[in-house]
Formats: sequence, C-alpha cells, structure tokens
Amino acid sequence: MKSRILAFSAMALLSANVAHAGTIYDTINFGTFSGTDGPAGDATTVMGVSFYSPINSFTVTLDLTAGNAGDGGISSVYLVPDDNSGGSLGVAGNPIAAFVGGSTAGSQLLGTVSDSSLTAADNPISFNVENTSVSTNGEYWVALVAGTGSSVEWQYIGDASGIGTAGQGYISNYLDGSTTGPVVTYANGPGYGPYELSVVPEPASIALLGMGFAGLGLLRRRKAA
Repeated sequence: MKSRILAFSAMALLSANVAHAGTIYDTINFGTFSGTDGPAGDATTVMGVSFYSPINSFTVTLDLTAGNAGDGGISSVYLVPDDNSGGSLGVAGNPIAAFVGGSTAGSQLLGTVSDSSLTAADNPISFNVENTSVSTNGEYWVALVAGTGSSVEWQYIGDASGIGTAGQGYISNYLDGSTTGPVVTYANGPGYGPYELSVVPEPASIALLGMGFAGLGLLRRRKAA
C-alpha cells in the first residue's frame, strides 16, 4: 500500500511538470523568414525574445546563421528574467534592469555558440533549461549576445501567428563596443515579429513520466502475482 502511495505521489509531481507536454512557444519556420539581426546585418549585438512558461524545465531552440563561419567569433545565450512590468501574467515587460544595463548578473548562461558551427542556412541550436533556477509561470527572455568579431545572425519572422506569441516581443542593443547601448523593445504584431524561437518541455521530464508509468505497471503485476 505504501509503495502504491509513493508511486502515485511521484506520478502527480511528474504529471504537473509535463501537463503542458506540447509546444509552449514556437515561431520557428525553417526556410521561411523575413530577415536577420546581428552584427553583420545592422550592428545589433544583443538580441532577445520573451516567452511565458507554465513549467520550469524546458528546451529552447534558436534559428541562427553566420555571415562568416570562419571569423572565430563566439556568442553567448542567456535566460534572462522579465522585470514584470508587463502588467499581467503572460505579458512581457522588459529584461531585468541589470541585463539592460550590460550586466549578466541574475541571468542564467545557457551556453555558447561558435560561428564555425553555423552556416548561412538554417541552424537549429538547442539548450536544455533545468528547473534549479527557473520559476513556474514565469516570463523570461532568451538573449543572444554576440561576442567580439562574431557575425552571428538571428532570423526573425514577419508576423506573430506562431504558438504562444501573444504579448511577446524582442529587444535589440546596438553595437557600441560593449553589451550596453540603446534598447528598443518591440511588441509582437503583423509586420515585424520576434526572433525565431521554440520552447518545448525538457526531454528528461517526459522520460521520467514514462518511467513513472512503467513503475505503476510493475506494481500492478506484482499485486497480481
């Protein structure tokens, strides 16, 4: 009896984490995009797009290109909390003040991207976000910070028809020799959408849920025996 209670408790926790097992946010349309932003395109060195996440463990995918894969440049990808100035749940405000001011304090480094790993075509680059520093029902920004000499470009779309786009936007910091500079925040809308980004439940969570179901099956067989 105790084993059954523990199994069902574990299942409840896992189910809560993957209740939104479908796509959380997705504006990626490989092969079809409106343009790119980055150092080569318009001297943009910091690019970001916001999303609302009902879970705290997920995978984010960016659609990137490089103007010159041999330039030796390296860029960083951060998960940046929203400043909650949007006024309601699921509506982005701006990245936290520290990030806007050029500091990564309070933001989570997801990883780096080398220009040498990119081509001039679509390049899906994915990062897993663990639940250690992410809040459920939180608003976040995924930000691409181009390193010195990098020609990384982030593709964007011309509309906001993707899943989960309501109330989202993106930011641009213009090249001035550092990560600081004028910040422009654009809301979603026809004519100029966000950078291409996909957010889906982290694979490990789904795998754990499968293990939970398998465990329940074993308990049933054990009881029958």
